[in-house]
Amino acid sequence: MKHEAADPLLTVVDKLTKPTFKHLWVDTPEGKRVRTVEHPALLRQLEDAVTASMGNDGRSKSTSAMERNMLDSEALFEFLRIKSQIGDWCRLRDVQPTRDPVQDLRAWHVAHIGQSRPQDDFYVEQLRGWVGIIRARLDPPKRFEITQPCPVCGVAEVMDADGLVSKAVVVEYRDYGTSTPIRPRAVCRNALCQAVWDGLEAIEELGDELREKASGQ
Repeated sequence: MKHEAADPLLTVVDKLTKPTFKHLWVDTPEGKRVRTVEHPALLRQLEDAVTASMGNDGRSKSTSAMERNMLDSEALFEFLRIKSQIGDWCRLRDVQPTRDPVQDLRAWHVAHIGQSRPQDDFYVEQLRGWVGIIRARLDPPKRFEITQPCPVCGVAEVMDADGLVSKAVVVEYRDYGTSTPIRPRAVCRNALCQAVWDGLEAIEELGDELREKASGQ
């Protein structure tokens, strides 16, 4: 039996507004058991992160000054921007927005799909962009710098707007406890170069180039 393709708009709305569940094997006195871990919706996670950074534990209890994290202004900006955009979309569909972006986005989706020509592609692209932004904010990649010069432009160090000097080539990846790095990517931060090595094979090629240049010196 042929199944219909999943609705891309609903799929990405769900990613932002529904919790996810992971099933993990854990050791217990009775042996290995499966434990289910619930992760809040992405929008809720971003909201909780902003709330925590402002000195609130998410349950209306203020933390002490010593326990407060510095306010992540970029996360706050992204949350307010997303929340404002959802509110605008709601008003375009005659939906009265609340102060809850999760509730508002789902209410907007219901009103939106009732339109004769909803133009989903634009919204799918916007929502996927939000998913990427939130995941990058909540789970920033690990990174390390390459001490050798960039094999493309030959620059070894760069200076940022604040006058801080760092190595030109930086490798970013995600580590989820596996032996293989997830989504590795290397970039040259020289503004006149900006070479990119995307993926494990490209990173391996970068390593080969660096070794060849080092051996040729």
